[in-house]
Amino acid sequence: MLGISSGLMYGGGPLCTTALVYSYESDFTSNADGWVEDSVQGNLTLSFDEDIPGGSGGGWMKGVYDTEQTSASGIIKEDVYTSVSASEYSVVTFKLYIDSENWPAVSHIGMSFYGVSGAVQTGLNHPDVPVDQEFNVTLNDASPYLATLEDLIFSFMVGNNHPLADAEWYIKDIDVKIYLCA
Repeated sequence: MLGISSGLMYGGGPLCTTALVYSYESDFTSNADGWVEDSVQGNLTLSFDEDIPGGSGGGWMKGVYDTEQTSASGIIKEDVYTSVSASEYSVVTFKLYIDSENWPAVSHIGMSFYGVSGAVQTGLNHPDVPVDQEFNVTLNDASPYLATLEDLIFSFMVGNNHPLADAEWYIKDIDVKIYLCA
């Protein structure tokens, strides 16, 4: 459902908050906090404690592609958590800013944030994010995890909206919570 203040809540299922079993909060003020490029053609330069265009403060991680992407690419944080059961529920929130220069001429960009459990990808939906504005995203996942959660992946991957050479994006305040459902 579309949120009130330039944000999006995407997903479904019952929210299970009986016990928090995993929590991660990003901190991009002094480094990339363990995030590295993933499936990138060419290079993705990551810088930290950046500010978005027209913004009023730092703390953002900035990504800049040097080559046009023709398939899904983004960032990954590996080895985040290793004991997820089928009765758990996840909530991911973050702020995203996509600078429209050097992206396809569209008003929204498709992206995905998901966990990888062994060889199984557990999707946290695919919202379309508007360009040239700070955007708050909340993703809920009631899908059962089938093995261990190993990695978190943030990727641009929907349709033909792949980044062009010199495309820029910014991400901040990634918050991942996994709850046990009773």
